[in-house]
Amino acid sequence: MGSIPPSHVSGLTERQRVGLRMVGHDLNDDGKINGSVILKTLLNPEGSGNSAFLKTAESRNTVNLHLILDYFDDRQINGSSLRRDLAKTYKIVTGHDITQQLMSAPLEAAPLSAAELFKTQPSPFTREGLQQMVKDTGMSMLEIVNIALWGHDAIDNFGPNGRNLDGSALEPSLTDPNHLDFGMVNGVPGAKQYVQELINRDKANFGKVNGNALNFDFLKILERLLKIPGGIIGNR
Repeated sequence: MGSIPPSHVSGLTERQRVGLRMVGHDLNDDGKINGSVILKTLLNPEGSGNSAFLKTAESRNTVNLHLILDYFDDRQINGSSLRRDLAKTYKIVTGHDITQQLMSAPLEAAPLSAAELFKTQPSPFTREGLQQMVKDTGMSMLEIVNIALWGHDAIDNFGPNGRNLDGSALEPSLTDPNHLDFGMVNGVPGAKQYVQELINRDKANFGKVNGNALNFDFLKILERLLKIPGGIIGNR
């Protein structure tokens, strides 16, 4: 896989930011991108932990747009719209196109049972919540940490250029109590060592932290969770 171009600078719209957060919440729900986050946001916003997606007109419109686009392309909610959105956003923040790989993975319809739609989603900021998420998603705790860091690095403009995925969320997550991921990184067993490993891998390969190690691991997680034929990294 090629490295992230250091000169690549592009911003995200608010709709793209909301869409990327929805992808993260979808993965944290059941380890899949199947659109369950869309239904749970609309039907059970507080219990699902997705109420923030309804706080502004732009974010509400984004949720409703994904409902429409996801359903009307194949008459079921299965995350197809969120995958397309992730592919577009990924290209913006890294300069690389993984649309073909993401869309080649098998689609799976979101669960529609009342028990699933109206269950209370565990908080990733508590040890008990993380343990339940590991059980529900099939991800390890460190994979959950990676997805959180990748998303916040891409979305929240930590970098000096304020735009692209560049790994600048990593070091503050270790040392800054005000950083969004500080509690998770410092509370999950092995997470501090993992984040330091990401930093060290970047410096060993590029002489500085640039987000490549974080991004490489993120892609490996997507490959496994989505069962992408041929993978992403080896199929580009």
